[in-house]
Amino acid sequence: MHDTDLLVSAKFVVQNSRIYCPQSLHPQFLHLEALVSTAEIIGADSCNIQDILSAISVEEAALKLVPDKSVYRPSFMLLLGVLFYEKFCVTQDTADLKSSIQMLKESIALLLSTCPYLPFYQLELGKALQLYARKLNLPKLLLEAIHILKTAATSKLASFKFQYIAGIKWAEACEERNDPETLAAYEFILDVLPKIGSLGLDIQKRHQTLVSMPSGIAGNAAAYAIQCGLIEKAVEFLEHGRFIFWQKAAQLRAPLAELENSRPELARRLKIVTRDLNISGFRMLVDEDSKAYSDFISRESYKRQALSDEWEQLLSEINTIPGYEDFLMARPYSQLCKAATGRIIAILTVTEKSCHAIILRSATSSAKNMLYILYELWIYIVKPVFDFLELKKSNNPPNITWCCSDILSLLPIHAAGIYSGITLENASDFAISSYIPSLSSLLPPSKTSIKEGRILLACLENAPGLPPLPNVLLELQVVRDILSVNAPSTTFVSLEDNKATCNNVLENMTVAHIVHLACHGTSMNDPLESSIILYDGSLKVDKLMRTPFPNARLVFLSACQTAQINPSEPDEYIHIAAAMLFAGFESVIGTMWSINDGDAPIVAKSFYQNLIKDGKIQFSNTSLALHNAIKDLRESGTSPLQWVPFVHIGM
Repeated sequence: MHDTDLLVSAKFVVQNSRIYCPQSLHPQFLHLEALVSTAEIIGADSCNIQDILSAISVEEAALKLVPDKSVYRPSFMLLLGVLFYEKFCVTQDTADLKSSIQMLKESIALLLSTCPYLPFYQLELGKALQLYARKLNLPKLLLEAIHILKTAATSKLASFKFQYIAGIKWAEACEERNDPETLAAYEFILDVLPKIGSLGLDIQKRHQTLVSMPSGIAGNAAAYAIQCGLIEKAVEFLEHGRFIFWQKAAQLRAPLAELENSRPELARRLKIVTRDLNISGFRMLVDEDSKAYSDFISRESYKRQALSDEWEQLLSEINTIPGYEDFLMARPYSQLCKAATGRIIAILTVTEKSCHAIILRSATSSAKNMLYILYELWIYIVKPVFDFLELKKSNNPPNITWCCSDILSLLPIHAAGIYSGITLENASDFAISSYIPSLSSLLPPSKTSIKEGRILLACLENAPGLPPLPNVLLELQVVRDILSVNAPSTTFVSLEDNKATCNNVLENMTVAHIVHLACHGTSMNDPLESSIILYDGSLKVDKLMRTPFPNARLVFLSACQTAQINPSEPDEYIHIAAAMLFAGFESVIGTMWSINDGDAPIVAKSFYQNLIKDGKIQFSNTSLALHNAIKDLRESGTSPLQWVPFVHIGM
């Protein structure tokens, strides 16, 4: 049942119960009436002062009927405190805030220190004190608010979700005062966030839970760290506070070879629990499931939580072993900075108040609206980064890897530039651009070299309910011709139309080094439902997540929207291309939005021509190959809407 349905039901109960309510229960029903009114007030787009006054009147009447020692009295006073707070938000009369604080303090005084609801009371009091201190410029009162909010956030009585919400208020109050505890508050929040997306949840609930939490906290934490001159801490905040969905999933894919050599029994137990968690995590309910299966899934959730608890206990045991203190833990900057070895990484982050670029590099590394967007990106974001790096236009530009946070993840940073007027310049004149979702994604286990490449080519010209793709067969033929002539040691598997089934494609992907998929792609509001469209159905993100590809090197997703991020959750970076990266591919060619079917064969031809040198496939030149292919397409006079969406993600 949705919250609105619950509210309607509650109003119905209140209205019909008054007639039959015994006198002894009258205070409770008055309280319920005020509670329903408060829920409507808080949920409304704008507050009506008369609604607030009416709710206060009802709750005050209820409070007068409750004995001083009644167990209900604290909750009645809490609601009055909340209502006076809401009243202040409309009237801006500090007397209302004073009344709110008084009620909240008196209600807390009536509670035992072990009361499980105490943190909720403390959070409301902390919010009221913070607002009162800000309104009257009272630094000592703000310090009291910080103490109360910290107590609420760090309470062992509270759930992880509550700790996260209260922690945000604690950090906000600290930052308002520039308190020394600000960094500790942000560290606390970002430590709690992964616990909210527990492995005890199936992947769907984990995703839903994470995106229901307030976003942008990692960016705020990083901005404060930068303000304090703590750039390394800012990098850690951005790495640990974003990409949580994939971080949790990646923990179940961690290599255990070293652990098996030193602690074989621990490794065996962890492998078994990890396997069972992987299986259980993909057992989810859908609307058409039977009651019997629903009951099965309900029982499965208890099993999954027990597995998660056992997994955490095993991890704690492993972390006590010398040399394994950081095993599957959040990586410190000393490890994260290694991602910049041999490349330049620009981490872009934005908040309501600031915008920053953090540059990581090794010691040796040296249509109208679209044009306007690319111009703005160039002037305000990309050009300042290049100026700092002292990059110049070059026919042999260096690589730069963009690691973007928040809304910047949605924008084509790689294509920024000035494409009209006298002075023409763009990002590709200065650097070869790639993207990564996080620094950790550049730190995968190293793969052995290959003597000959196994290549999977798959296409689907006519998908049910979707426009035909008349050029996909041509595209596959072009790729096949280039590779067979220029890299004769490669072997091919071609799956066309009715042979391009989900099982056939997945089976061949597990042994392929290169995968080229030419078909339709879909980007859904629920990114786990985003998929590649094949002959017998959809190859979804969640299916790719649970299928390892041990030989994977490069995947070219010649399909629409394969690297399109859901605007409502940019920090989680969930799309088809990211799933391929997670499944084992080192490099992914994807698209940020829909592409022209006629452009795909042109880009593919140029890409593979640039990828092969001296008869061998140069996997290290993947980003350069796409850079040159897009340059050719751009210089042919096509619209930016046609060449901008192609992106390189990964190594």
